[in-house]
Amino acid sequence: MNTGDEIDAAAAADAAAAAAAEDEQLQQLQQQEMQQQQQQEMQQQQQQQLLQQLQHLLHQEHEYILPVSVSY
Repeated sequence: MNTGDEIDAAAAADAAAAAAAEDEQLQQLQQQEMQQQQQQEMQQQQQQQLLQQLQHLLHQEHEYILPVSVSY
């Protein structure tokens, strides 16, 4: 009677396939999380750079704006 062994083998194969599929999904999720983290870090760096540029420009503007006397 091989049917019991065959059923066990089929069940084991199904379980292995399900575990492999779960593993792959988990890896994809982890990869997506890493990509999202990297994107967030890049955005934060860009925002920081923009903020620094703005502050620099505002500082420059203060230095170069001189009171202008208008004579008629």
